[in-house]
Amino acid sequence: MFSTPEEAGKDPGYSDTLKELLYQLADDDFIVSFRGSEWLGLAPHIEEDVSFSSITQNTMGHAVMFYQLLEELGEKDTDVLAHERKAEERRNAVYLEKKNGEGTYLEEPHYDWALTVIRHFLYETWKKIRLEAITKSSYEPLALTAQKVLMEQTYH
Repeated sequence: MFSTPEEAGKDPGYSDTLKELLYQLADDDFIVSFRGSEWLGLAPHIEEDVSFSSITQNTMGHAVMFYQLLEELGEKDTDVLAHERKAEERRNAVYLEKKNGEGTYLEEPHYDWALTVIRHFLYETWKKIRLEAITKSSYEPLALTAQKVLMEQTYH
């Protein structure tokens, strides 16, 4: 069990693999939150709009938690990791990048609510399975973060 970033850093293979996993977790949450935020004010009903906005904001918070773990492991600043990396540097699942639909947010948002709901359901199901496994991580800060995120997943 590794309790600190310094301990994890002593094993380069372990540290590199850990960082790769954290990039995947953070980037997945970041991208799915970005796509979710495009629905602000556009969901079919006010209740769905408020609920989906809350879920999206919560998921962005999860991304921040994973980016912070990367920063503690010696990667760049959390904001730089989230906002200043090139697309080819991201490690998110490609399907999460899929546009919500044709059109543009302000002019003609012809978005597909069904696609968004199904994508979100599939992502949240996969995320729950992945986080349950990660609670047994040998890197204690990640295991604790996964436990915290899992407690919030119930509301998604």
